[in-house]
Amino acid sequence: MQADVARGADPSADRQRLLNGPTVKTICARFMDEHVNDHCKPTTQSGYRQLMRSLIIPNLGPYRVTEITRADISAFHNKLRATPYQANRALTVLSKMFNLAEDWGLRPMNSNPATRIKKYREVEKKRYLSDDEQERLGQTLCDMLDAGEITAHIFAAIYLLLLTGCRLREIQTLEWEFITRTHLELPDSKTGRRRIPLPSEAHQILAALPRRDGNPYVIIGDHSTGHYNDMQKPWRKIRGRAGLE
Repeated sequence: MQADVARGADPSADRQRLLNGPTVKTICARFMDEHVNDHCKPTTQSGYRQLMRSLIIPNLGPYRVTEITRADISAFHNKLRATPYQANRALTVLSKMFNLAEDWGLRPMNSNPATRIKKYREVEKKRYLSDDEQERLGQTLCDMLDAGEITAHIFAAIYLLLLTGCRLREIQTLEWEFITRTHLELPDSKTGRRRIPLPSEAHQILAALPRRDGNPYVIIGDHSTGHYNDMQKPWRKIRGRAGLE
């Protein structure tokens, strides 16, 4: 330390700077403002925001970015072991955030405390419909459409999901200009640009679907210019009616 002082360093000031450095809560806000909001999709932004609000800030918010250790992060991860998916997502967010903290000069390079922590095993939740279940679902959709219990757009959305294998949001935000004679040309899906084959049955459903002037979306809701948002509510009702609880 005496040699550092002789070369013009100020160990006392450096120590004070570390003690007065930003907290994890502060760096969360900067991470969202300077990185996530510019580089991540809206659904990812929402997920990050929820993780920070419900898990990261309540548990780690007061810690100084310079003082937090791998043991602190490991204890936080272990505390969430009952919900492995959330624990792993929070760890991923913390790792990205501390990498940026290094780039911003708030921590020494290669000091990320969220690295080398083993993630929990996640059980993938997949459930495929049998032929009988598909038939029941199709009949239920037709019956509910005829009875006016669901709209033509909800009917179309579920059938398009069945026929194309698209993600829910890809169908909810599908625009007419993305549809060609043979494909769906999705410019900005979760995995980037996608080209999805469009079966003739899907074309028949689309051809019969009413449009709304000035609204670019295929699956429209009550709003004059937007798309249908809450597909979970009618889907729960449809599943119950079809015996697919």
